[in-house]
Amino acid sequence: MRNEIGQMVSTLFYHNEIDSDGPKIEYEQSKYFRAVEWSDTSHLEYRQKQEFRDRLSFTNRVELQEIKKSLEALKNAIERGFIKLENLPLKKGERLKVLIIAPYAAQVIQARTVIGNTSIYPFDISFNSVDAVQGRESDIVYFSCVRMNDRQEVGFM
Repeated sequence: MRNEIGQMVSTLFYHNEIDSDGPKIEYEQSKYFRAVEWSDTSHLEYRQKQEFRDRLSFTNRVELQEIKKSLEALKNAIERGFIKLENLPLKKGERLKVLIIAPYAAQVIQARTVIGNTSIYPFDISFNSVDAVQGRESDIVYFSCVRMNDRQEVGFM
């Protein structure tokens, strides 16, 4: 686990009691990516960001639309040469790996629908639930929190 991500987990969940000595993001990568970046959807109108219950699961389409916008921006930056994949620590012939995860199965299914045809991107995109993804590595990870409501409840995850 990247040092920056380990420190974030320590800060958020363990009162800074855990030290992370994982690898730090490399300088060349740091020009293009932050190890952790938060995207706030609170500026959107409430009716746009409302969560929806799907039997025992939840979805939030607007979060996925925001992720899609970010994927489009990444695609454009690569295609226009602002991000040079040859400068990233990828093995020869390897593509950049993007992972989209969510704590709810319905959101993972919805993500596949919203993102659509992944072959149009110059990187590999995969989708998974938080439980199923443990132990996997990816160059870029989007975590869709899903829950957004006026009660400020996260619910069971």
